[in-house]
Amino acid sequence: METTETRPAPDVQTCKAQLRTGANASGLALLLFYLLVFGLSSALATILQQFGDISEGFFGALYGFLAYTLQYPVIVPLVLLAFHIAGGKKLGLRLRDAFQKPAVPLKTMFRWIVIGLGITYASVFISRMFWMMLQSLFNLDMVAQSMGAAPHWLSMVTNLVAMILYAPIFEELMFRGAILRSVEKGGELAAAILCGILFGLWHTNFDQTIYTAVMGFVAATLYFRTRTLLAPMLMHGFMNTIGAVQSLFINDFDPYEMMKLESDEAAMEYLAENGLNIVFLLLSSGITMGLMGIGIILLIMELINNKELFRFKPSESGISTSESLKTCLTSPLLLLACAALLAMTVLRAMGISIL
Repeated sequence: METTETRPAPDVQTCKAQLRTGANASGLALLLFYLLVFGLSSALATILQQFGDISEGFFGALYGFLAYTLQYPVIVPLVLLAFHIAGGKKLGLRLRDAFQKPAVPLKTMFRWIVIGLGITYASVFISRMFWMMLQSLFNLDMVAQSMGAAPHWLSMVTNLVAMILYAPIFEELMFRGAILRSVEKGGELAAAILCGILFGLWHTNFDQTIYTAVMGFVAATLYFRTRTLLAPMLMHGFMNTIGAVQSLFINDFDPYEMMKLESDEAAMEYLAENGLNIVFLLLSSGITMGLMGIGIILLIMELINNKELFRFKPSESGISTSESLKTCLTSPLLLLACAALLAMTVLRAMGISIL
């Protein structure tokens, strides 16, 4: 009679040690990413300034394109290599294992992607309303980083390439491919929450923090349900495609800036000057609102018909979600990374330029 050998579940202390290894490797990756971005971007700026003004015009657009190319296809692979050396190898993580055949039928995967889009777009709406109300209530003057493309063809191409191609691929490799999987042993829910928090902080833009955190959590959940990075990459890519097209029409239109105008006449004049942009933004917003509605309806249907979808796999060691999060967030390098990202977010909200 043949017997199958089963690997014993790790004990709590072993699990905590593995979580600290993954968390510290993740913290190192986040810190190294921004250190390399600042260093290489500064070097690039110094070089290009010898040829022209990089604050506008062709050289400004060229700087933006080269900076994004450095940030994603160059820096992210270097960061992933450092992550592998610092902890990924010890934990037995291989990026190619995250590109398995989806564990669910494609029809199901795409339905869940639409649900993810619905949840994320709902969080965008709630987030924007929250920040507007907060600034109005406390008379705050917070500076949101503009997502609009500069009025130059190369800047427009850069926005499209960076948002539609670079970000969905390289951000998913870094966050869902590496960081999420490195802390998965603490349970799926804890890993998804942590991944969401880090993804929100990583954008260092107060206006994006809340909804990108929700998006990070949803993308992590998609990965756990499908066991392939293809699902979060597709969701991320679709959202960024809508955002990239919108960025071509945003230009100088800023709803936060309009709120600061002292008179109704000034507000109406501001709206008139940006009329075409606003019309397009309203049309694209209609598309996102439609997707939000469809996603929420599908979510309710899943809640009724497939409750298993919303049950996260616990840690094999029995460690609780709160203990897993505490272990990760008190790991020195990850704690330092979170503090640094939060500080950068606050400084940018105050209008203090970092890069």
